Amino acid sequence: MFVVGITGGIGAGKTTLMKMFENKNVPCFYADDVAKELMESKIKLKVIQQFGKSICKQDGSIDKSKLSTIVFSNKLQLQKLSDIIHPKVRQAFRKFKKQHHNRWLIAKEAAILIESGTHKECDYIVLVTSPRKIRIQRIMHRNKITSEMVDARMKQQWSDEKKKSYADFIIESIDEQKMKKDFETLYEELKSLAK
Repeated sequence: MFVVGITGGIGAGKTTLMKMFENKNVPCFYADDVAKELMESKIKLKVIQQFGKSICKQDGSIDKSKLSTIVFSNKLQLQKLSDIIHPKVRQAFRKFKKQHHNRWLIAKEAAILIESGTHKECDYIVLVTSPRKIRIQRIMHRNKITSEMVDARMKQQWSDEKKKSYADFIIESIDEQKMKKDFETLYEELKSLAK
């Protein structure tokens, strides 16, 4: 089994690439989505204990925008949150791998795959890149947040330049048709490596 890690900065186009893997019937693990689910279940109490009840909505759920404001403006706070989340996400990924042990390829998406050290669990790394301006527009539109808020999140992630030295493949996400073509090339290459 090959594990291909999909990474890139916020708004780079990782999800678009993952959908292409899904269309090939490749099991896909979304680390960021798993982290969000865990925050509403298994690690919820730990997160509230760490950051206080002020991060909760009236219904008791975690207000992700309040939590984001805290962690993306302070590296120490972000590290505290990471220390709570990452071990549980790793555990969930190991379980996912066991469930799909008979497959030749699985894809794992994580924005901070390299920064967290979990790239070591992958056989190949694909870096998805996109110009900063496009990424900011995508995130502002998707998350309904200001460019300043997007910028604060971007500052907590490594630059594409820093990530490139870890990448086995780089796919640019600007034009979707070109991205699909590049994905097909990548997929065929992974298939040939698996032989």
